[in-house]
Amino acid sequence: INDGYLYLDAGGDGLDSNGSIDMNGGTVIVNGPTNDGNGALDYMSTFTLDGGILIAAGSAGMAMTPTSDSTQYSVLVNFSSQVAAGTILHFETSDGQEIATFVPSKVYQSILISTPEIANDMTLDLYYGGSHDGTLLDGLYTGGIYTAGTLITSLDITSVITGSGMGGGGMMPGGGGDGRGR
Repeated sequence: INDGYLYLDAGGDGLDSNGSIDMNGGTVIVNGPTNDGNGALDYMSTFTLDGGILIAAGSAGMAMTPTSDSTQYSVLVNFSSQVAAGTILHFETSDGQEIATFVPSKVYQSILISTPEIANDMTLDLYYGGSHDGTLLDGLYTGGIYTAGTLITSLDITSVITGSGMGGGGMMPGGGGDGRGR
């Protein structure tokens, strides 16, 4: 994936490859799946992410991230239970710069985001709920201003893949767990 715009509304696996995935640009948005037997991302070998915007919201049972050979940073958050469709998730830097505001169209338990703005040694705050007055396309807001909902967690970005709630358990929207990235 080098450019363009790809929107996937997945009942089974979302962005799926029986080999490797290489992403260098463009925008990819994945909504679904809702069952734990599939994942928003599914690949057999590597997923090298070196540019573009990737947002994937779906089930947590088989949630995958790009691989550590990527140069662009990614964040994966797993929740302890499914979250209702239509609930805003907002990622911003600790100084208030919006990274992404997304509204999944299906119930979800996991969200992965990657944008060129995510960098090493930054802290990302994740908010749940609230409102946004920007332009909405396929769940992603652009322009406009976010009015804060509830701060769920803060994630310290210290490696190319940062996660919260990885490996079971997870976080509950609106509280629970310390949520610090690893």
